[in-house]
Amino acid sequence: MITIPQGVSVSVSNGIISVKGPKGKTERQVGDFAQVTVNGETIDVKGEKAFLNTMESLIANMIKGVSVGYQKELKLIYAHFPITLEVKGKDVAIKNFLG
Repeated sequence: MITIPQGVSVSVSNGIISVKGPKGKTERQVGDFAQVTVNGETIDVKGEKAFLNTMESLIANMIKGVSVGYQKELKLIYAHFPITLEVKGKDVAIKNFLG
């Protein structure tokens, strides 16, 4: 059972879970392995035991993504040949790659 936080709405129709929040909207197809139902402020997942924890984790990550958001950090490690990076807005250009 997953609790839905304030400001997030979850709907299930035709095997597709839609999660909307302040940071955006995301959708995911459930498949035939699990049955997802929304009961007020909770989400219940039923189905094959091997798939339940995976499905609950995916839904929890969807809720986290639309409510809090994600930030990815990239660490550049190179050996032997030096490389140069240029960051232009959202683009990253790698120069002098492979010598």
